[in-house]
Amino acid sequence: MRFKPTGYTPFMLMAQTCALLGFACYAVVLTTLQDEWHLSNLQSGLIASAFFFGYMLMVPLATALTDRVDAKKIYLVGGLLATSGLLGMGILADNFWTALIFMAINGAGLAGTYMPGLKILSDRIKTGELSRHIAFYTAFFGIGTGFSYLCSGWILDGLGWRYVFGIIALGPFTALLIVLIFIPALTHEKWHGPIHVRLHDIFPV
Repeated sequence: MRFKPTGYTPFMLMAQTCALLGFACYAVVLTTLQDEWHLSNLQSGLIASAFFFGYMLMVPLATALTDRVDAKKIYLVGGLLATSGLLGMGILADNFWTALIFMAINGAGLAGTYMPGLKILSDRIKTGELSRHIAFYTAFFGIGTGFSYLCSGWILDGLGWRYVFGIIALGPFTALLIVLIFIPALTHEKWHGPIHVRLHDIFPV
């Protein structure tokens, strides 16, 4: 049986690709920033790690919240965080410490879009084979990150490292707009009670 995507799947695939454009920005400009900011290898590595540290901190919160509220809301927050982190790197970052902050925000933004994007599909697809839709969505991770390296390299060669972050910030912002405009909100609320975050439940995990 031929796979037929729902009306939501193509939009989420486009959003997924756009949201991932900021994934490789720092990796592409790393050596340039090392020279300009006189960073040690340790400092360069810590900035790269800040992206994944922000991602790690955001994942359990964003994923847990999608069971309580519409994942679309989480996605919009994630897109806003990623856009802010990239713009901060392009406009405001001028040393090791500011780069740490903005890269962590960028990583948290990615966490707020990737898994919530899966939840957006699973909450709205009621017919057909959901596993195939999810397989297409996860496969686009490689496409999005590949475009991130490609586009970042092009921009760096032509305009400089600040433009890499500034222009690529349009990616997660576009993803935010796609979800905001083309993905309808759920017709029912998932949870009406208060939301409690219990850290003692997270630590064992």
